[in-house]
Amino acid sequence: MRKVLFLITELQRPVGGLYRFAVEYLPVWRKAFEEKETNFEPLVFAPRDISAPLGDLIIEPMFKDIAETHNVKIYSAVRGNVKCYFLESTLNENELFDFHHTLWEKYRVKSEKSSSYYNRILCPFWNHMPEVAKSIENITIIDAQDWLSFPGGFLVKESIEKPLICRFHSGEFGRAMGKPDMENAPVRIEAAALYEADYVVGVSVPEMKFEITNLLPFSGRLSSELKQQRGKEWYNYQLWKQREYRRFLFFESDKMHLIGKNAAGIPNGIILDGWKKIKKEEILKAKDLLRRNFPTKDKIMLFIGRTERRKGLPPLLEALRKLKYEYHHNVGLVIASVMNDERIEYENKIREMGIENDVIIDSRWLSEKEKMALLCAPDILALPSLYEPFGLVTLEGLAADLACEQNHLTGPVVVTGDIGGMKDIMRSGIDGFKVPVENFSIEPELLASVTAMIIEHPELHKKLSVSGAKRVEDDIFKWENTLRHTLRIYENAIQNYSKWESERV
Repeated sequence: MRKVLFLITELQRPVGGLYRFAVEYLPVWRKAFEEKETNFEPLVFAPRDISAPLGDLIIEPMFKDIAETHNVKIYSAVRGNVKCYFLESTLNENELFDFHHTLWEKYRVKSEKSSSYYNRILCPFWNHMPEVAKSIENITIIDAQDWLSFPGGFLVKESIEKPLICRFHSGEFGRAMGKPDMENAPVRIEAAALYEADYVVGVSVPEMKFEITNLLPFSGRLSSELKQQRGKEWYNYQLWKQREYRRFLFFESDKMHLIGKNAAGIPNGIILDGWKKIKKEEILKAKDLLRRNFPTKDKIMLFIGRTERRKGLPPLLEALRKLKYEYHHNVGLVIASVMNDERIEYENKIREMGIENDVIIDSRWLSEKEKMALLCAPDILALPSLYEPFGLVTLEGLAADLACEQNHLTGPVVVTGDIGGMKDIMRSGIDGFKVPVENFSIEPELLASVTAMIIEHPELHKKLSVSGAKRVEDDIFKWENTLRHTLRIYENAIQNYSKWESERV
């Protein structure tokens, strides 16, 4: 048995992408371990958010001694049918100052002064995880999820001398639309991952290539700064990794995965059981609800997701204006998004554009079942993201096609930006349509043009629905596929770490 210390944040409450990733991926992994398909066993640790109620978290007696020794609390709870552990800890002002100094000296990471979550939750979690890890036997490898967990992985690696994997779920270059604050903690942590990790992996091949391309020059400069204190062997290891990162960029993916010597892109999966159980009357009810908003419209589009700029809502609104005034198509747009302060701003913008009678903003919170039915309901699912590491909603749009086709209905045509993981998920003109994205920008005219084409060719619409339904059932979108490739990169990371270990001895 080889334990994988799996570090992940945002696991306490059922909100966010990391939570969803964990509860869908971990049970597949646990099942494979129990059925002896792998001897890598997940050991999941997350921070306990002290601002949230305990909920189902209970004190874990197995870690009583280590908890008392280091004045922390360790809880446990089940997530995705897997027992997970939650570390509650704090740092006083002096301890926090010293820890910020440690992050700078070791990794050139500056403190995140604008975020209370950074100091209140993340730093204590990172600081105390090494002591917890030292109390656990048989840890073979550390797998840290996103920048929120990376520094904990760095410190644990140093403490227990085991290989480290850093998994990028998204990156600061993309989140900041190509203009990140290079002095801020997230981008520096992500750059440090390239020289601290023995292997890095992204949730898609385009995402991993994007991160390497943007982070490697900065990461190389930082590793050069650390050369003297880390030693010649460490720096030679970095030069080898940098060379292999560059080589990774030259290869194309094979069935949406690419595994190099020290970097990989592996897609996330989707569980289709719920989609296959959707009944025809549920879909028709959702369609009827959309129609009540737009009783006179010929076609209805749906945008679902956050309204931040990188999700592409502004160019979609401009495309809708063009559809109305230039293409003369009678289309309604439903924006399903929990808007807060920006709602008034968007309502004013919509009025200024002269499309106030063509847009409905639906800010209701949707249960997972309601969301699934809603995705089945429109004629077009518009997801024109300008940055998208994987594109789970794109997969869900194809799953909506599956649900509709199984009920003898035509599903939505999925229209996305041709960016990140969406480059691979969908074949343009076969399963849906992808619109070019250049420099984090998408042309509204192209969005309008492809939408008009869908409206004007109902036989094409049906063809795309049928093909989308088949596409989402491909084995590449099963979590078992994700696990199989991840287990392979664990072995690669172990080999890489052994290579460095042998050189420094």
